[in-house]
Amino acid sequence: DLLSYISFYLVSYLVVANSWISHYHIFTYLKRSSSLFIMLNVLFLASIVFLPVPVAFFYDYGNQAEVWQVFASTQVVTSATLLLMWVVARGDRLLDSEVPPEYLRYTTARLFVIPLGTLLSIGVAFYNVWFAEGIFLFFSVLGWFLRNIYYRHHPGAGYLEGTTRLCSITDNMTAVAFTFLIATITDTLRSNIHQPFSTTLGAVLAELPVYGFSLLLVGFYWLLHHRIYMVIRRHTMTLIWLNFAFLLFIEFQPPINALHATYPTSQLT
Repeated sequence: DLLSYISFYLVSYLVVANSWISHYHIFTYLKRSSSLFIMLNVLFLASIVFLPVPVAFFYDYGNQAEVWQVFASTQVVTSATLLLMWVVARGDRLLDSEVPPEYLRYTTARLFVIPLGTLLSIGVAFYNVWFAEGIFLFFSVLGWFLRNIYYRHHPGAGYLEGTTRLCSITDNMTAVAFTFLIATITDTLRSNIHQPFSTTLGAVLAELPVYGFSLLLVGFYWLLHHRIYMVIRRHTMTLIWLNFAFLLFIEFQPPINALHATYPTSQLT
């Protein structure tokens, strides 16, 4: 049952990661902000936080055209907001005056093609939902490869200085994994709420070893990540995507922890 949901999670994870990278491209050369820019950034964050709602429709109703159109509509808001943020940043001169022109062209093209492809997929979904999803995927992937077009003859553009944002999102997502590790114990407490206190306490205590082991495991990986980034001074898009792959499996720790706690004697677990 758990495996059937993983595909929806993976797609949603890639969508959020792609949005984060688009957001990252805007802020790379941002030197100041404005009230309008801040409001647009809040709207972007609101659309990201809302994403689990349309994803939940896939879990409950399957891959239907109407479900996809609801999901794609939220992505139009997210991607269009990012495009507007970029337009405001350029129009109000919020960017560094020394930003490379290749970077301006690439980021503009990337932020334009994604909402365009998403809008197109909404219309195509009236005829074929699979084709609509393919269009969405194509335009999303196209945004990744545009860099090779605009940076082909630009020496030194293969990396960017600093790793602050990579460390920040890693710390935040690791904290989320830490927090949700305790969900198994709280679920046990709720499921035994009508039992005598001693029975409920015994059930909670029985799961503490699994919780402690998982906590140490996530903490160990975070420490390794910390040691790696102590000596990294620059990064590339490849490093960013590898970092997201690392975080993908960190976020898998809570459900796997729950499986281990529920079936402690299972060899497969």
